[in-house]
Amino acid sequence: MLAPDDLLALDLTGVEGAPARIHSAEVVHPDKGRPYCRVTGQIASAVRFEVRLPTEGWTQRFLMLGCGGYCGFINADFSAK
Repeated sequence: MLAPDDLLALDLTGVEGAPARIHSAEVVHPDKGRPYCRVTGQIASAVRFEVRLPTEGWTQRFLMLGCGGYCGFINADFSAK
């Protein structure tokens, strides 16, 4: 697992067909639930993304949300209640 500073240092601008930039990477400690690393960035010139990576205990499961840009904003607050 990469530390947030190591994620920020990745140069993904040379990815053919989908050059990307990472804008931020920070560990978040929610009031409830496990900490995670929130990574934001942009692919090509118009696709923005946010990825929440576990800092420990990843169960090999994956959840993806999106709607092809028609939603505008997705509230992805999955804090344990």
